[in-house]
Amino acid sequence: MLWHMGKSCGWVLAGVLVFASHGAGCGGDAPAEAPQAPAAPSAPPAPEPTPPPERAPEPPTELPTDLGWTEPPAAPSAAQWRANQAALRHHRAERFEAARDGFAAVVAEAPGYHNARFNLACAHTKLGDLEAASRELRTLLERDLPTYGPRLDEDEDLAPLRTDAAGEALAAYRARVTRGYEAALEAGAPIAWEQTVPNPRRRSEDDEGYHTRLYAQAGVWWPAERRFVPMAPRVHVDSDFLMYAHAVAWLHRSRRTAISVTANSNAADMSTLDPVVIQIHRAPTGEALHRRTIPNPEEWMLGSVRIRPTPEGARFESQAGEGFVGPRGAPEGPTLQLLAEASSEVQLEPSAGLDGVEVVGRTLRIGAEPGGREVNLPSIRDTDHGVSSVDDRVLPLGTTHALVLTTQFVDMGTDGQGHGAHVLTRVDRRDGATEELRRGEGPAHAMSVGEGALVQLGGEQHFVAATGPPAALPAGLVLAPRVVRWDD
Repeated sequence: MLWHMGKSCGWVLAGVLVFASHGAGCGGDAPAEAPQAPAAPSAPPAPEPTPPPERAPEPPTELPTDLGWTEPPAAPSAAQWRANQAALRHHRAERFEAARDGFAAVVAEAPGYHNARFNLACAHTKLGDLEAASRELRTLLERDLPTYGPRLDEDEDLAPLRTDAAGEALAAYRARVTRGYEAALEAGAPIAWEQTVPNPRRRSEDDEGYHTRLYAQAGVWWPAERRFVPMAPRVHVDSDFLMYAHAVAWLHRSRRTAISVTANSNAADMSTLDPVVIQIHRAPTGEALHRRTIPNPEEWMLGSVRIRPTPEGARFESQAGEGFVGPRGAPEGPTLQLLAEASSEVQLEPSAGLDGVEVVGRTLRIGAEPGGREVNLPSIRDTDHGVSSVDDRVLPLGTTHALVLTTQFVDMGTDGQGHGAHVLTRVDRRDGATEELRRGEGPAHAMSVGEGALVQLGGEQHFVAATGPPAALPAGLVLAPRVVRWDD
């Protein structure tokens, strides 16, 4: 919040002039007030002044909703990556016009190549075209505030923009965009974007370096706008062995923080493990709260079968036991601490339940007797393995329908994330009519959001409303954090 003194000896707070009582006027002591003369006895009382008409409130500024993306931006091709690198060499050699032209050509060909667009803004700034730089940065703030907001604050090339009138206008627009992101944070459901692409650094099979790049970014799915809105910077790891690589991210909305973990074994036999990097950021601004790099992971990590983010750090599970790496202290391995059960795992946010609705066996009971209703739910398939448990989740779909996700856990082939069979049923709470939407195998999760629910069935994500078929979400979005198993 900005404060400054005005010429009227007042403080300006959020655009409202507030006069301060100092006992002295502007620049000196206040003169003593003259005593008021008594009114003449025969004089009529002075009429009370008419109060000024109330000022109509200004209409609220509409927040931008064109945030994040509806379809994931395409990864740059190797040729586009090389063109960006060539323009960067011009930029570092202070050939800014050549750099600008090179970056502009890449952005024209690949509008979703955000790093090239940021570089273009830097080149415009170096050439003194601050308005052009501001236009490119506005686009980046709309698409990925948590990644490019901090870079706008820190990049030395943009220093002239930050102190110019164009920079002040950009800061005001950024504040509006931030409020839009905060609205998405409140209205959306936590979700992650995961992407695997060819590593653009590799020109041929003979080049040194990793073949594949894994990306991960925590965010929300905003159902009203059908958009993914990022809430933390995007992270990545390069690898030749995908089954040994980790790039996971998760949003802890109630804490307004996001955590990401990247790690990679750089040998097929897992003889060495690249540094494990744990980062925690503020949502949705991307402010860095903590970064921890473990350059020489303990031996117990090398046998990890999975890595998953938690609200406080990262959990590693190995055949020898379980360990936890948090923001402070040394890595805690099986010899130091074993986590009890799964209490520190990230769980889906609790969804609002339905009063008076419960599942008993394969029957959905709606309301109490005698006016209640019992609805038969679809049966789960038989399995050759023993059924260890059956879990039912009932979520509201507006005020008229309910969604029932039933997951059958089996004794074999489960990793604790819902492997087994699942069936998804929509129930009309008014007349008890049922509609089986999907059934299959693999992980299954569900979370309430808005007037519907997000559902993860196997590797697919859907938004389910009270009517209509489930709507598929864009590829790469995952409702539950990805768990990488090295023994699958």
